[in-house]
Formats: sequence, C-alpha cells, structure tokens
Amino acid sequence: MKGMRLDISFAAVALLGLWTTSGVYAQAGKSCSITRNRLAQDTNQFISDCGYTAYCGTDNVCHPNGCRRDEYPFGYKSKSEWPPMCDEKTQFCPDELDGCQTKLALGSACQLNRDDECADPPDDLKAQGVESICLKYTCQYKNVTIGQACINENIVYTVYKSPVLNYGDIISRDNCHPSAYCNAATAVCRDKKDIGKACAADKECNSFHCSDNSGEAPDQLYDDEQTGVCAAPPSIPTQPSPWVYVVVALGLVIGGLGLCVGLFALHAQGRRRRNVGVRQYHETQALLRDDILETYEAAKDTISGPPSRPASRPASRNGGAWSKSHSPLVTGDAKLPHVSSHPSVSSSVHGRSPLYPIDSKDVSAAGEGDYAPR
Repeated sequence: MKGMRLDISFAAVALLGLWTTSGVYAQAGKSCSITRNRLAQDTNQFISDCGYTAYCGTDNVCHPNGCRRDEYPFGYKSKSEWPPMCDEKTQFCPDELDGCQTKLALGSACQLNRDDECADPPDDLKAQGVESICLKYTCQYKNVTIGQACINENIVYTVYKSPVLNYGDIISRDNCHPSAYCNAATAVCRDKKDIGKACAADKECNSFHCSDNSGEAPDQLYDDEQTGVCAAPPSIPTQPSPWVYVVVALGLVIGGLGLCVGLFALHAQGRRRRNVGVRQYHETQALLRDDILETYEAAKDTISGPPSRPASRPASRNGGAWSKSHSPLVTGDAKLPHVSSHPSVSSSVHGRSPLYPIDSKDVSAAGEGDYAPR
C-alpha cells in the first residue's frame, strides 16, 4: 500500500467527474431522489441531485439550503442569498446543509470525518486533553491510553497530480489519547515519538510530520518498515543558528561602509574635477584681464604721449590751408575712446596699435588728394 499510486486515463477522470457532478446546478423546487445522496468516490465529498445551493428533502424535492459550513459558500450570486451559520458550541450543519442541528452525544451516529458533529466531552476529561471524534461513523472520545486496545480508521483520498496521474492519500485516525497513536498492526496505543525518531506515518510523531528522505511516501497503514524520521512540521518557521545572524550583521555593516566609502570617493573625484575647471576658468579670466589692461595702457600712452613735430599742412585743392576738421590727430583734452573687452583687443599689444600718431611723411605722401590714415 505504500504510496498507493494509481495511473488512470484522462477519459476515466472526465467520466468520473461527469458522474459525480451530475445535477449539481439543479435549482430549488426541482425533483430529486434522496437515495442519490452519496459521497464522491475520489474525494469523499457529499453530493446530491440539488447542487451546492439546495438540498434534497424527504419529499424528493430540492429546497434552499438551511445552513452553511463555509464562511464564503460556493454557488451563490449575492451575499443576501447566503444561509446562516450555526452556533459552533452547541450546533452543527450536516453535510446535506438542510439546517442547524444540536450536537450529538457520545455513541450517536455521525458523518464521515465530522468531529464537529459530536458534543464536547465533560470538563474533567477536557482538562486531561480528551477530545471528541467521529470514528467509523460514531461519536467517540479520544481517551484510550498507552497499551490499551484502540480503534483505527483509514480513509483513502485521491490526490490528482495531473489529468492522467493520481495517487491515494491515506488519512489514519484513531481513538487513542492525543499524546498517543494507534498502531495499525497491533491495534494498541503507543506513545508518540519525538523529532529524530524513526516513523512510518505522520500520526506517529508529536509534530505530526514524518519526513521520508527516500522520496517515497511512508507506509501509513503498517509500521513494520520504519522508513521515515519525525521532523519539525513545514509550517514552523526555520530558526537560524546564531552564526547566521553574525554573518548577516557583518555583511550589512561591511556593505554599508563600502557604500559610504565608494560614494565619498566618487564625490571627491567629482569635486577635484570641478575645482580644476574652476581654476582654469579663473586663470583664463586673469590672462584676459591682463591683456585688456595692457591694451588700455598702450592706447593711453599713444594718445597722451609727447606731441610730435608739427607737420606741414598741404594745400587744399582750393589753394587754402588744410581744414582742422580733417586732421586725424587727437589733441588737447580728447577723451580716450572706448576699448572693447573682446579678446581680439589683446592682439593689439603684440601688433600695431589701433590708435597711432600721424607722421608728416604720410601727409606729404598723400599729395594733393584727400589724406587717409594708415
């Protein structure tokens, strides 16, 4: 029985699904047959001819559900159509969902796996950890102690891994005290095992998790072959060792320091590059200023220097003297012309000054025509 893996065809699954879900969407008021109320062969789910929102009454007519087990029931169009939920302490909603009923006393008939249908044990037994259980369709107490005979119930549920592959998952239940389990081979209660002990089924472990490293599901019916080991349940968070915290803390600190150092170096590099640019800019401006000042001084010396020898005035074409208004010389308190700050002005320092005196030779060479300065 180990694994109980079954390979069935997709067609068989489809036919089984059609058979188990026939008439599930029948509406209230439709005819039904109460004899067709049953449990699905693969999932053990209760089904009838009236679907999810109605139940088949004793009059073979579908009626709206009188209660619900799920907080969010399936098949309803709006929340206003939901039936009420039963009081969990004193009532239960049966598989038929026909209405709330009072919880059942010890020894009463109950439905498969419906422990909630059985009334709680007395307070003195509850203080000892005793629980109620629906075992083999009968309400019982889980109060059988170690070494005593017990009742074991194994129910197979089909688990579908794919449309063509499924296997049976065996759920084993018994009436042993919660601190013990019922050995399937001897039908005697045994003490549950701690983590690390050999096991063959989940029910043998206090953690209810029998881990099998071989990859095969451990035998849940007979424990003559101990193939698994009791382990912590997967739902429990992993508790890292102290060294893990140390490594993580060091990694965070080193990473933070490395990030700070990298950002500081990057900022320093950018600052140095920016300072070089600013220094070059100021040096260029200083050179340009010096050129402008030199040009200014050269122009000032040219204009306000010692007066040259008076040049002979050529006769005009009309026989008169040259008009003072045509003289290119700047005399007296003439104002200094505006000197442009454009860099091209600096070229006058190394070349010919744009402001220069007029030589008498230039005047005589002009002849009788109009004089044009150099």
